[in-house]
Amino acid sequence: MIPKQSASERTISLDAVDREILFILQQDGRLSGADIGRRVNLSQPAVSARIQRLERQGVIKGYTALVDPAQVGLNIHAVVRLRTTHARIPEALALFTELPEITAAYRLTGEDCFLLDIHTPDAAALARVVDTVGRLGPATTSLVLDEYQKKPLPQP
Repeated sequence: MIPKQSASERTISLDAVDREILFILQQDGRLSGADIGRRVNLSQPAVSARIQRLERQGVIKGYTALVDPAQVGLNIHAVVRLRTTHARIPEALALFTELPEITAAYRLTGEDCFLLDIHTPDAAALARVVDTVGRLGPATTSLVLDEYQKKPLPQP
């Protein structure tokens, strides 16, 4: 049996330049290697090599576009806290992947088991999603009134 690694054993060692590159990429993932290099005083090839290493190590998990949900017709944003039994967690995870309206799912400690981020075009669609996940256990729904910009991860 392979011993399980602790969180500190899985942590990648990053120097100050790596951390600065990560901070820059979290603010604008479309910057060129040359632009990032100018900001961290490295050549474009050196920056590209560091970024590729961070990607291989799994520190950088991917790149994505931030889409305004309302601009694509998803006018309702809600969060749902779901309480279920431990035995139904695999069923819940499978259901979450089947529902495209669930854009993020977080497993929690405490009374609730999951926090779900949901985007729908209207209240009727939200009701269908809530009713679907509610079959797994009590669900509490809150509408998101406003969303504030996500900040880059802090440096430890």
